[in-house]
Amino acid sequence: MKRIGIVGENPDNDSKPIKIVLEKECKNKKVHFFILLKKLRGSKLDEPNGKPSAKAIRTLQKEFKDYNLDFVIYIRDLDASPSDKKLIQLKQDWFKVLDSEAANGKGVFLLNIYELKALILADIEAFNQLYQVNIAFKGNPMFQAEPKEWPKGKTEKSPKRQYLEAHALEIFEELNPEKLKNHPQYHQFV
Repeated sequence: MKRIGIVGENPDNDSKPIKIVLEKECKNKKVHFFILLKKLRGSKLDEPNGKPSAKAIRTLQKEFKDYNLDFVIYIRDLDASPSDKKLIQLKQDWFKVLDSEAANGKGVFLLNIYELKALILADIEAFNQLYQVNIAFKGNPMFQAEPKEWPKGKTEKSPKRQYLEAHALEIFEELNPEKLKNHPQYHQFV
C-alpha cells in the first residue's frame, strides 16, 4: 500500500478537496492519503522571505515519519499571472526546501496558477447540477482569474443557493476525474 501525504495552504479548502479527487482517481489501487500540517495555514507555512517556516519543516518531518509516508503532494496557489516568473520561482524554491528538509525529497508539487478551486470549472456540469444553473465554461480553468468570485457571480440568482468557498468539499465530491484530466495541468500532475 502506498501512503501519500497532502500539504495545502488550507486543509479544508485545498487538501481535503484534492484528497477526494485523488481517492476517486486511485480507487482501484492500494493508496491511502493523509492530510498533513492541519494546523498550519497560509502564511504560517512561509517565512517573510518565502522560505518554508521552521514550524512547517519540523511538523512535516515528524508527520512524514509518523505516517510512514512514501511521498508528499504539495499544493500551492500562485495567486498571480502565470507570467510572474519571480513568484513562480519563489513557490518552487519553497517546495524544494520543504521537500528536501522534511520529506527526503519525495515530493510532487501542484502549483495552481490562481487557485485549486479553478478545477471546479473543469467539470462545469457537476457545478451546474449542484447549483441548478446553466453555466458554460470553455477555457482552461487554471487560467481563470478570480476562480472563487467567478462562480459566485454566476450563482447569484440560483434558485438553490449561491456558491461559497466553503462548498469546495461538496463540489469536489461530485467532480469527475476523467473530465479533470482534459486539462493539461491536472493531467500532468496525475
